[in-house]
Amino acid sequence: MFSRLREEVQLEAGEAIGELAEDPFPFDCKPMEGYADLYRVRFYRGRYRIVYRVKQRSRTVVIERIGPRETIYSGLRKPA
Repeated sequence: MFSRLREEVQLEAGEAIGELAEDPFPFDCKPMEGYADLYRVRFYRGRYRIVYRVKQRSRTVVIERIGPRETIYSGLRKPA
């Protein structure tokens, strides 16, 4: 997913991921409706999203998806 992004988008995605490592809940993160532990942040002028999960116990951020806003949510599993 990351390698398919254009170089300038990769650079911004890398910066956003680095910021998530410092603070997994930045002011512009949004919890994904219907999911207990999925969040999303926007980057690259709001055109792209990072969907990620926060594992509180291990204090880790797991990137689930990175992609354009138009397609990032398609095929995302609905919560049980």
